[in-house]
Amino acid sequence: AIGLQNRVIRLLDDTKETIETSLREQLSAQNITLEEIDGRLKMIFVDRILFESGSAEIQEEGKQLLLSIAEILNRQHETLIVIEGHTDSLPIAPAARERFPSNWELSAARASAVARFLSETAGLDPRRLAACGFSRYRPLAPNDTPEGRRQNRRIEIYFDVLR
Repeated sequence: AIGLQNRVIRLLDDTKETIETSLREQLSAQNITLEEIDGRLKMIFVDRILFESGSAEIQEEGKQLLLSIAEILNRQHETLIVIEGHTDSLPIAPAARERFPSNWELSAARASAVARFLSETAGLDPRRLAACGFSRYRPLAPNDTPEGRRQNRRIEIYFDVLR
């Protein structure tokens, strides 16, 4: 068990170091944050780095970032990737309500779009991917200020070692 734990720690440390080196510019601009939590690595894409407001279509800049991350993850076949979509508490704009009746659908569609992109475009094995939407129910900050809402509109990607 200790050997497995050490292997997991080493793999996560290598993944974190590689991501930090490859995405130094984005990390310093705080478009992306990277954290280690309970033996898992978590990457947070804040606000509009991946999506425009009310949209589940990945922007070009976001696609380039995801391709960079996938390049790293394609070398580490033992990593499970869980993508979470989160929104702020503002209701969906009327123009987008037909496609996304609530923040549930928007958050899930965004997480699914990232998973699909990583699989279909970036070539990651889809058996390593999971996507889920949390809507507005796991905020990082209060939703009563523009800055708080900006922090809550995010995609979180967790990297965990397959055991």
